[in-house]
Amino acid sequence: MKIIKPIFYDKFKCIADKCTDTCCAGWEIDIDTQSLVNYELLQGDFALYLRDNITTMEESSCFTLKENDRCPFLDENNLCQMILENGEELLCEICSEHPRFYDWYGDYEAQGLGLCCEVSCKLLLEEKVPLTFICEENPCPTTRDIDSAEDQLTQVLLTLQDTMSEIICDKELSFGERMIELLDLATRADNQLFGERATVKPQNKPFLKKEIALELLGIMGQMEPMKEDFTDKLEVLVCNLDKLILDEKDYLQTLPPYGYEYENLLIYIIYRHFMKSLEDGNLLPRVKFSIVSFWYIHLTLVNDWATHSESSMTNKINLLKSWSQQVEYCETNVELLITACEHNGKLVSSALQLLF
Repeated sequence: MKIIKPIFYDKFKCIADKCTDTCCAGWEIDIDTQSLVNYELLQGDFALYLRDNITTMEESSCFTLKENDRCPFLDENNLCQMILENGEELLCEICSEHPRFYDWYGDYEAQGLGLCCEVSCKLLLEEKVPLTFICEENPCPTTRDIDSAEDQLTQVLLTLQDTMSEIICDKELSFGERMIELLDLATRADNQLFGERATVKPQNKPFLKKEIALELLGIMGQMEPMKEDFTDKLEVLVCNLDKLILDEKDYLQTLPPYGYEYENLLIYIIYRHFMKSLEDGNLLPRVKFSIVSFWYIHLTLVNDWATHSESSMTNKINLLKSWSQQVEYCETNVELLITACEHNGKLVSSALQLLF
């Protein structure tokens, strides 16, 4: 089996108490079976405290969250008492792995860093050249059964993903032209690999950029809010939309002409979500999902720049992290957006091209 990972993957290191948005609060922390066994065998005063702070349900266990949904082992200095008492080997799987993610396609294991983490965002945004991925042999033999058809389709999709990255990084084309090529490629590939989709009937009148933007913001408004302020932030974008459409051209001119910060963001979203079409056949909807997600992040960046007359790295990280937490880390929200990209007549490719 081969491993694919972004070039910055091995640079990741948790910054613990220096993090401005700890991942040890605000989420339910599930405990894997092996860690539960380890906790039962642990001796000493801390072991008693640990076991007292585990909630066991029918088929799963998790840590019992405290005030403000904080992990019971997160102290007042935002440091982990488990690590302080016993070292990192005591951490359960989700705590030791987060924000890493793993997906398996054919004979490949795709590894990455979730953008819900500010360190992951910083590593991605600091890449000044087109984002590349390392492919290396996995010393551990695979236990997955892989048939030749799956392996062949995996190779085709990986090649297609590389081609999309090349289109995204083609600075000879405008962003709008690149999106046109990207959507055209995805449409043709989707038809060839998974068969033609039931035609989504677009509206009869010409599309307008504001109309498509409002439709997308409305769809996002149907999402389950992962943070209390998400709905308020969405309303700000709706209220400011006319001005943001006018401001975005000036904002794009502030981007370094030879940098690839923007391009790498879209490449990475596609990297995380596109290959799942191997399982569900949603090739075109997943490309649309990636473009729509990229556009939403873009709109929040334009709003931030228009508000503060600049867009600092800290603000960029926070906005990117906010999108990831709201969308990527809620499967229901991901499915809502992908379904809209497949069936909504206002989100046909010819309409999405207008966003850029």
